[in-house]
Amino acid sequence: MHWSPPGAHDGKEPLLIWLLRMIRCTRNNLFHGGKFLLIPISDPSRNRELLIHSMEILKTCLAFDSEVNRWFLEDIDE
Repeated sequence: MHWSPPGAHDGKEPLLIWLLRMIRCTRNNLFHGGKFLLIPISDPSRNRELLIHSMEILKTCLAFDSEVNRWFLEDIDE
């Protein structure tokens, strides 16, 4: 298995499904990627941009269903 960059949305699946897969990919890359500390990251600001956009998409998704929103935020308010 080898890594390959995700492609642009090709219309074969619903846009929302593709967006959520890209958020999962962003999360996985942030938490599991970059294990080679001596190799410089070409554009570290890209991580910040990906997180900001991912969080905005997730916030919008939460607005669609109050029950999902409640479950998502349940332990945060404590």
